[in-house]
Amino acid sequence: MKQLTKLAVVAAMAIAVSAHAVPTLTIHDGSAPDVVVTAAAGNAVGTFGDSYWAIVITTAFAAPPGFATDPTMDVSIQATALGAKDTIHNLTVTWSATGFGPFNGLLAGRITGHATGGTGRDVTFNTYYDAGNVLNAETTSLTSSGTLTDPPGYNSDLVGTVNQSQFSLTEVLTIAGSPAGLGAGYAVDGSIGVAPSVPDGGMTVTLLGAALSGLALIRRRITLRVCRVEKSHRKVNMARGLKVTLAGAALAGLTSWANAAATLTLYDGVNPLITVVDNGPGDLIGLTGSIVIHTNVGVWVFAASSSETKPIFGSATDPRMDVNIQAYSTAAGSLRVVFSDDDFGPASGILNIKVDGHLVSTGGATVTYDVYGDPANVVGATTLHIASAGTTPLPTTATGSGTLTLPTPYSLTQVITIIAASALGVDVEASYYVGASPGAVGDGTGGFGFTAALDSTGANLVLRTRTDSSHNYVLQSSPASGAAAVWSGIVTNAGTGGVITNVVPVDPAKSPQFFRYKVE
Repeated sequence: MKQLTKLAVVAAMAIAVSAHAVPTLTIHDGSAPDVVVTAAAGNAVGTFGDSYWAIVITTAFAAPPGFATDPTMDVSIQATALGAKDTIHNLTVTWSATGFGPFNGLLAGRITGHATGGTGRDVTFNTYYDAGNVLNAETTSLTSSGTLTDPPGYNSDLVGTVNQSQFSLTEVLTIAGSPAGLGAGYAVDGSIGVAPSVPDGGMTVTLLGAALSGLALIRRRITLRVCRVEKSHRKVNMARGLKVTLAGAALAGLTSWANAAATLTLYDGVNPLITVVDNGPGDLIGLTGSIVIHTNVGVWVFAASSSETKPIFGSATDPRMDVNIQAYSTAAGSLRVVFSDDDFGPASGILNIKVDGHLVSTGGATVTYDVYGDPANVVGATTLHIASAGTTPLPTTATGSGTLTLPTPYSLTQVITIIAASALGVDVEASYYVGASPGAVGDGTGGFGFTAALDSTGANLVLRTRTDSSHNYVLQSSPASGAAAVWSGIVTNAGTGGVITNVVPVDPAKSPQFFRYKVE
């Protein structure tokens, strides 16, 4: 396995924050040195990679700026576990800030997310507060998700009580490492926000929406600073999912961009479209295949989106994209983001999509998720509607699928539309991957993730393939390949939505065999 890209990037928004707040983001796996990002402005982007984890993009937000009595924290992680070695290193992301309070009420610890590819491992999300106002202190447990798995998904919504004049908050999100051969991609969001009520006598606390309304007064003071901390060169070969939001009016403008770089757009239906091209102005991360933006538009005083596509995640023959959205509004409104990339194929099959999301604060919101393709290979084009997860209220976990049969090359475009009924904060993550159609075969020539290798003893052949839960996968063998092949079934596996493994003993006395998986 070639080495991976290792990068640490800091992006901070110059917003007035409580003098006590010193938000710090830490990414740790016990192998490479920790990445530590201190963002006095309250917002950070950290990226990490080593021999166990590929690109780990983390965006974090501590808010509302200047409103310490309405505590809000939010961390988003997009990560790929390589499964390249026998040893396992868990990934732990810690996000902490000081200077909250006075506060007497309930705080909710919420997490949503899913595995975007491979065999997802366990995830935990724990939140803490410290009455001594110490950064990164895990003194008093606020909420604990327990062990979360996917399926069904990394979802938990719990509340805890805080009654302090001043305190710090800390979020700790841990993703279990993958053993050799069982890599996986992840898109997860964890947040702390004010819950609707306090435990004593029906007393009502100030909601986040009320605090966010004050942010409009300082919106004009927002500026962006980007500081590259560290960069060395490594390579990634792992797929992941995508999450997006789009503007209908925006698509018309995008359709003229044939053979363009991946592009991310945000639109609120009122103000000019915000467009960021991969590695262009406004992209806070200098990696081809990834776009990270922090901005504000209309009622959305903070909107952050991070997105990944090939070559960082997936490839032309294994299309996968993943987008995360963290957004906070001061009033009712809509936000649509589009993430689009071209030059996919040859790849066909069932395009599976999934969207997760939750409210960081109280309020009401819906999310709509759709995926489109274009046989003319135009970035942003919505020529063919492939799949939809429909429109669902937050919190949500919604899925959809459709058949992908486009001539090579083609573009793919994801669209997520968030409709907020009031001032609120939301986390949304959406992804897709292409699974095999019935009758397709995986034989290591591109297909759908077929791998074969001898185990450490040399006595067994270990075969693996990525699967959909709606199909069976028949492992077959033949003494010849090509037109002369005569395939015989060895075992039938039910698809799991992850990676399945079969072990076949190696018989030196037997003639060479060829193997494949056939989808039924």
